[in-house]
Amino acid sequence: MLHADFAEAGWYSSFDSLLLFLQQKIANRQDKKLEIQLDDLRDFLMHMPGAGSLVEEIKGNTQHFLSVIAEAADSQLATLSVTGQVPADIYDALLEAVSS
Repeated sequence: MLHADFAEAGWYSSFDSLLLFLQQKIANRQDKKLEIQLDDLRDFLMHMPGAGSLVEEIKGNTQHFLSVIAEAADSQLATLSVTGQVPADIYDALLEAVSS
């Protein structure tokens, strides 16, 4: 069950492309959170030898994996450029006020 916007945008239906698509939506301020469906992760991992138990490990140690995934997503997000017009929000106004 891949993200509907992902399919409509014509992106390839791979998990890593899905993550990049979702992170780009966050960078463009179209979304505020990164949701990873365990079903999508399980489907992606089916093709990787030795990775079949990772979904069960994530279920058993969710807090740890949330931290790991958040850290990885944040570092990846920092490398993305904003595409298109991004509406200003309160944080932009505060940053502008502080820097002037």
